[in-house]
Amino acid sequence: MTFPTHQYYGSTVQLPFPSATGGKLPTASISLLWPSLIKELPYYMTLSCSPEVVMSTLCGSFWELEIPCNLVGPWLHPLLNEVLSGTSGTVNHDYEMLALMGAIRRPNISALWIGAATSGLAPKIIQKVRRGRPPLDALAFPWTGCPQSFMDTAGSGPYTFMNAEYISRPDVWRLLHLPPKEGDDLCYRNRPSTPWAPCGASKTKDCALRVTSHLRCNRHEYHYHHWNWDPEEGAVSQDYGFSTTPISTITEYPTDLLEIKKPKTFQKKELDQMASREASLDIFRWFFINGEGIPPETIYEDDWLKEIWDEDESGEEAGEAGDQESQGLAATCRDRVETWLSSVA
Repeated sequence: MTFPTHQYYGSTVQLPFPSATGGKLPTASISLLWPSLIKELPYYMTLSCSPEVVMSTLCGSFWELEIPCNLVGPWLHPLLNEVLSGTSGTVNHDYEMLALMGAIRRPNISALWIGAATSGLAPKIIQKVRRGRPPLDALAFPWTGCPQSFMDTAGSGPYTFMNAEYISRPDVWRLLHLPPKEGDDLCYRNRPSTPWAPCGASKTKDCALRVTSHLRCNRHEYHYHHWNWDPEEGAVSQDYGFSTTPISTITEYPTDLLEIKKPKTFQKKELDQMASREASLDIFRWFFINGEGIPPETIYEDDWLKEIWDEDESGEEAGEAGDQESQGLAATCRDRVETWLSSVA
């Protein structure tokens, strides 16, 4: 299933040599499993032919709903920089451990994790996750049942459940993404390109009307319905994916597969906040690009977010310079035309 993903991302398939191990015989009869496997085979084939969904799903194993954008670095640091040896995606990493952890966090794609680790896709996954900007595909959640972004969940409780004057920023982002009742010049149709939720809360008085008009509503959420297969020959068929409800992201049942012999300590390394900074830039850039400029809240003056406003200001300056240059060229051309007309007359 991971081979098309290897080709798409330019990764080389590296299969290990087979070795004799003390495997266990299956407890269930293989013949009883065939009907369900045959029924699900088209789903697995479709999933394997969508490298973006496969990579998004695997990278989504590192995402956690309760981790905001400014804590991405501390969240990823112990695993990527201390538990796994080395500092980049190299053969020094303990990919068996990575596959085991991925399978525990996402039990329903455990086989996909084993295939990724076995075929050598793990370095590419770590590379994508390390900077806090993992690839994100909106179809990955309904096709695997694994939420991979705060936008995949609707949240819980009233929108202003703690204080009527405040609303959490993740809820602000969710409400902005809803289709407006009346057309406006804002554009929030596309989801954020990062899975990490914005940190903190906003004052309701500083929010747009398209947000405050929903404060007393029950939770809104999007539901995936289907996509269409449109073959060159034949009728269009509707495909509803594999799972329409979230599946637990952590295994809830104890297992005897883990034989912990003794605790292991790892060398502590200095914390790098680059992933937090990049995740924060991405999620707040989505709000700024689609909105109406810099909001009045003080968080938008933070050093981590200044790059967004600097980009906008430099773009405006470049636009003004371009306008002045165009005006200068137009004036020069006009003078030349007038000079030519005078000489002809």
